[in-house]
Order: sequence, then structure tokens, then C-alpha cells
Amino acid sequence: MRVKVKFLAAVADYTGVYKTEIELDDGMRFKDVVEYLREKFPGLREIESKLPILILLNGRKVDPETLLEDGDRIAFLPPISGG
Repeated sequence: MRVKVKFLAAVADYTGVYKTEIELDDGMRFKDVVEYLREKFPGLREIESKLPILILLNGRKVDPETLLEDGDRIAFLPPISGG
């Protein structure tokens, strides 16, 4: 199955890419894919040590045990600030 991944704002600065698509085995859980992405993009661990990063599946927070499906979208978002 294929999953689309976006690294938004400052997260992209740490990963070096804004978006990517990954090929996964069927039956992968959300938490396993997030850990895979942390290994593939070491900058994720670095920014997560500095900022609380929100990780969404198809635009929603999900249980870490959620099974992924073909075409799912994962997004890594830094905190939003404004003035």
C-alpha cells in the first residue's frame, strides 16, 4: 500500500522534504509507520525534542494502534503561533 506523508512548516526544515510517498506492507499500524518515519528522517526526533509535534492521519488524531490503508495521508505539524 502507498501512504502520503507531509512535513509542514518547521518540520520540513528538519526533514529536508515537504512531502513524500512511502510503500508499506499491509497491516501496518499508525505507530509503526511513525517510528519508521523517525528512523528514515532523523531530523524528526530532533524537532520533536524541541517542539510538541502533532501527527495526524487523514486530518485527525488517531489511536496509535490504528491500521493504515492504501491512500492514507499522514501529516506532521508544528505548534501554530500567531500574534
